[in-house]
Amino acid sequence: MAERNGWSGSPGVPLISDGKERQKRSHDRYEVYVNGKFMGHKVLSSESESPQDVETYLVSMGIHCFTLRVEGDRIRIRTEGKLHEKSVRDHIAAHLKNR
Repeated sequence: MAERNGWSGSPGVPLISDGKERQKRSHDRYEVYVNGKFMGHKVLSSESESPQDVETYLVSMGIHCFTLRVEGDRIRIRTEGKLHEKSVRDHIAAHLKNR
């Protein structure tokens, strides 16, 4: 597949592109939920940031008993049992506040 001046696709099948799909938009943000409770917004402030940074942060804090799914503009975190829920919520609240 080749790209030529905003056009991409296989020969004979052009796809029109304005080049914006690869650009980070300043308003990219995700709603973050822990066990269904809304915690706040994760705002992506640079092209290098992604929704998976939330998972990376939790793991760096030593938290491993959770699952994370990105669904559209939502980040859904499920903890393994109520024991870990408070810790995850506290860490997520701090992470979102400091970003």
